[in-house]
Amino acid sequence: MANIFRNAATWLQNKRSVSAVVNITYDRSGLSTPFECWVGKTEYEDVTAEGIIIRNETRDYAIKISAFEDIYNVPEVGDTIKEIINDAVVEFKVLKPLGAPHYKRDAHFLFYKIHTKRITEE
Repeated sequence: MANIFRNAATWLQNKRSVSAVVNITYDRSGLSTPFECWVGKTEYEDVTAEGIIIRNETRDYAIKISAFEDIYNVPEVGDTIKEIINDAVVEFKVLKPLGAPHYKRDAHFLFYKIHTKRITEE
């Protein structure tokens, strides 16, 4: 049964790559690499000991593990991603949102979902 779901995930990814792909540049310690990925968001909510609700939203990039790990192994906090949005280069930093991990693998180990926060616009 797992192969059916993996095949479906692969099929869906191939369909998605035709229409929703975004080109980015991933940077770690001066090594910059272009990738195709898909953009999403995750909303987090946490309550402090004082009862204050903290909400946070990250911009997430889904990058194929097979392409990524040959160069960087896994995403690291502090890495940066540059994306062109409305003709401007916008930079995002990889971070751990509200105690959550800074990246996750999908159920079929095809993609890293990397959590980021916008830091600059050139």
